[in-house]
Amino acid sequence: SLNPWELADFTQKMSPNSGKLAFTLRKEKQHEHKYFNILDVTPETYVHPYLLGDIEKPDFSSQSGGVIGTKNLRVKLNIRERIVWDNLGQKLKDILDKSKAEISEKKIDQDLSFDFLREMVHKYWKNGYINFSEAE
Repeated sequence: SLNPWELADFTQKMSPNSGKLAFTLRKEKQHEHKYFNILDVTPETYVHPYLLGDIEKPDFSSQSGGVIGTKNLRVKLNIRERIVWDNLGQKLKDILDKSKAEISEKKIDQDLSFDFLREMVHKYWKNGYINFSEAE
């Protein structure tokens, strides 16, 4: 297990479209490439949104997830992606539970599995939309 200083990732990614630069500073060599392997993203991993806000609100009646982004970057989401996005800021297992409940509540005809969710957030991490950590 990592101590609090080792958990303090300075997560960095480079996204020319959004004008941001990020890097990851990890104290121990064994954690240097953490999360590059999708299997490092576990149900206990915290997932945090990174610098993207609402540009267009979702429209649940038309199954449109709206758009998130900045003034220089726009990311169009489908309805399932939007529900997941709105539940970020907690452990992946909690995101899955809350998103599944919301999908069911809104009677959306799409399923959400852990593997699909992990692939989705890993893709967002690679694109610089979210950050992963082992602590809140």
